[in-house]
Amino acid sequence: PAPATMKTRPIDGFFVYRLLGLVGCNILIMKRVLLLFVLILCTKTQVFIL
Repeated sequence: PAPATMKTRPIDGFFVYRLLGLVGCNILIMKRVLLLFVLILCTKTQVFIL
């Protein structure tokens, strides 16, 4: 049982690390997408106002 637990722990840690990395990247991407979306909305409203 000892070698099996020793094998699974680094793999689980690796998957958790990958998951956290992907979540962090998704948060950064969402921030950029939201910023672009707000800029597009602002430009469209300015066009409508003009």
